[in-house]
Amino acid sequence: KAAAEAGRHKGERLQAELCKARDVAGALQKESVLKEVEISRLMEKVRALTVKFEELQQVQQVQRTPASGQHHQKVRQSLQTIVQKLVVAEEATETSLTCNACLNV
Repeated sequence: KAAAEAGRHKGERLQAELCKARDVAGALQKESVLKEVEISRLMEKVRALTVKFEELQQVQQVQRTPASGQHHQKVRQSLQTIVQKLVVAEEATETSLTCNACLNV
């Protein structure tokens, strides 16, 4: 009877750990989805800035003025900043997805 009682307690403990692991997995999955949305938004910004950058390069080929050079530098800095954010967001998403894979095993 004592062995059955100990087995029941162990089963309850394992059930509680399983519930906790599922909660953590759910939270990580939600965070992963949010990161993917953030990456999508950043990718849209990159596309828009890339178009502006290409347009600016075409304009600069036609006319070379100091004002457009400054704007060119600002666009380039914006692109670099967004690409850096994308790299960080992508690495964070990969980490979250790896954690989810570990918990779902």
